[in-house]
Amino acid sequence: MKKHFKYSYLTTLLILVFVLSLSCKSKTAADVAMSSRDRAILTEFLQEATESGLNEKTSGLRIRAIASSFLGSPYIAGSLEAEGEERLQINLRAFDCLTLVETVLALNETIMQTNCLDSFPAVFSRALQNLRYRNGQIQGYTSRLHYTSEWLLNGQEKGAFIILSDLFAGEAFPLELNYMSTHPDNYPALRDNSVLTEEMAAIETRLNKAKLSYIPKTRLAEYIEDIPEGSIIAISTNLDGLDIAHIGFAYWQKGSLHLLHASSSNSVVEISEKDLLSYLNGIKHFTGIMIAQVNN
Repeated sequence: MKKHFKYSYLTTLLILVFVLSLSCKSKTAADVAMSSRDRAILTEFLQEATESGLNEKTSGLRIRAIASSFLGSPYIAGSLEAEGEERLQINLRAFDCLTLVETVLALNETIMQTNCLDSFPAVFSRALQNLRYRNGQIQGYTSRLHYTSEWLLNGQEKGAFIILSDLFAGEAFPLELNYMSTHPDNYPALRDNSVLTEEMAAIETRLNKAKLSYIPKTRLAEYIEDIPEGSIIAISTNLDGLDIAHIGFAYWQKGSLHLLHASSSNSVVEISEKDLLSYLNGIKHFTGIMIAQVNN
């Protein structure tokens, strides 16, 4: 009787292990459009994240570590502005400021969901798509969150992060968006396409009714010490028709707050040489910041 029980127990255990392995592998069914090099980067990242116990760290330290792994990567502009049908573009080798932030957040989300190598690319792709598109759905060019103000608001609605600058005693940020609809020649998908341009104009009109707060750079010194490690720093601008000119992560270094970002001026992912306030003061059209903190 005991022998029979032992065999039944072992059989059940083996079946359970087999079912769990199938469950892990079944997640690869989603179509993941990425290069073999990007897959290799994901594999290497997962191995290093697992070995270092990255998913056991606080969200701020995880974001700092993930973002730091891309230091030295080249800057690339307009990588998402490809002609043809809108699709999820994945590039883990080069970044602009927003694709760096999206990639880091998607990787953070992925390691908190799975440590299964087979499912990792698909889970990462879904996380990236959820961040990049309105309500996580790809429904043409205008479903991408082109304006960072909407990217922040939609991300908060989806539970990806919370906008902290709304909790500070900052100021209302004036939204007067119209740049994309008034400069369609700057965007391949809008060029010679009046229908899409009108769609963008309607989105801009809707967004201009939204409410966001920001911390003017003239008041930033009051709040510097309260900005969490690894939080998202979105830099506002007074350029006509735009909202956010740059974005990166808060990076504390020797008691001073810096910006980890994909720099267009230096063409590389780097930590700003100047502290954040000095960096903002060095660029005239930068007006202040919005702050968001990852939930996971």
